[in-house]
Amino acid sequence: MLGEYSYINKFSGKKFDFRPLAGLRVVTFDPAQVTEVISDLVRQGYSVITAESRLNRGVLVATGADVEPPILSAALVNSVPVLVDQEGCVHHFLPGEVTVQFRPEVKKSKVNDLIRSLGSEVVSKQRTPGYYTLSVPEGQDLFESIRAYSELPEVTFAEPSEFAPDDRLKVAVGDSELFPVLWGLENMGQRVAGALGKRRADIRAVKAWTISEGDPTVLVVVIDTGIDLGHPNLVGNLLARGNENWNFAEPGKPDPADDDGHGTGIAGTVAAAQIGKGTVGVAPKCKIMPLKVSLEYGKYQDRVDAINYAAEYAERHRNYRFVVNLSWMTGGDHSGIHSAIKRSVDADMVVVCAAGNKGLDLGNVPSYPAMYEEVIAVAATDQVDVKAGFSNFGKRIDLSAPGVNVYTTDLGGSYQFQNGTSCSAAYVSGVAALIRSHVPDLSSSGVRTSLQNGCDRLKASGPYPIGKGRINARSALLASR
Repeated sequence: MLGEYSYINKFSGKKFDFRPLAGLRVVTFDPAQVTEVISDLVRQGYSVITAESRLNRGVLVATGADVEPPILSAALVNSVPVLVDQEGCVHHFLPGEVTVQFRPEVKKSKVNDLIRSLGSEVVSKQRTPGYYTLSVPEGQDLFESIRAYSELPEVTFAEPSEFAPDDRLKVAVGDSELFPVLWGLENMGQRVAGALGKRRADIRAVKAWTISEGDPTVLVVVIDTGIDLGHPNLVGNLLARGNENWNFAEPGKPDPADDDGHGTGIAGTVAAAQIGKGTVGVAPKCKIMPLKVSLEYGKYQDRVDAINYAAEYAERHRNYRFVVNLSWMTGGDHSGIHSAIKRSVDADMVVVCAAGNKGLDLGNVPSYPAMYEEVIAVAATDQVDVKAGFSNFGKRIDLSAPGVNVYTTDLGGSYQFQNGTSCSAAYVSGVAALIRSHVPDLSSSGVRTSLQNGCDRLKASGPYPIGKGRINARSALLASR
């Protein structure tokens, strides 16, 4: 028996049971009336936590303990509780929307007939073929609609339309000296950002570069907030975009220009070019393909489109070898993202994912997409080769990499320190790119094996499982032969 907030996911066969978080709701509103909306919610006993206007629609998260659902008005369009699933993952579903992936053989005319027959309208047709965001039919709730679409033989999966207020996996960095001390590449025990390091607690990048500095036929797809398109350490390694649209966050703006800084920092850690100033990435002669998504209030459907686009690009360009970097999390298990990752791995792409920054055992509280067995899940270590306090850990982790006080590129041609498993994933993506440069015919599974076999086992890691150990670029390259 399925309850009010539950459905069985057709893609995985997994049953989702949700419970509302007391007093927390996602509210959609007319962005032209944001002042009136906030005043209206306050009058009803709510406090607005965050608000965002995107794609001609406003979304906010409001709280009010023991407050009934807000009374809707012309400006207050819809609302739904913030929900927690049986794994403890928090989900922010958009009220009144469902996402549906139709099977590839189903013709567009048939898709349109099915949508009409169930009383929905198309909110948006995603860039992934057959993937739609649809309205929940009048008189139905979200989960009734998901169940109705899931029963259709023409449907691969149906699930809620979802976002998260912030999925960047970014950890605040304290006061620091603003100079390029790249301890993760070569650690001589120097002090960086106020913390003293430990000799050889690094990825052995300098020694690895005597074997390979990368190759421009290896592309690292950075699916993130975009990139500083004019940064001196990045511009030389940017893949030419041509007429392709690499912006999945803002329709009509094909350039993946970063306005956040997170993606620029990740791209720099992976493959900033060595130009004699600033910083340098792990794979300084590989190419970067930046695909822009929004990690703050952006729909997960856009990330699905970006991952599927990368897989389709790989299928069209067999002369390149690919690594995909996912330095972000989601609210929980998401079939669209999982299916796109599967497609990428089937296209022989190496997919690297950050483990998450909550300091939790993934055996108790999972973090997605790191939980998917198709990805290489990466934890963070610090300057003395100990698990970073914020880093998730557990048996699901494949390996670890530096993730504290990582000096990298920033907006406006500048530089920054970043913390987080985001950075750790970027280090691993860089080493994976070096391996693909050194042994061009090595499969994606062979790259994973080489990364793990080349790890340095950490005696000081404590009681926290962080995979095979901390990556060693030189040893991984040697293990790939």
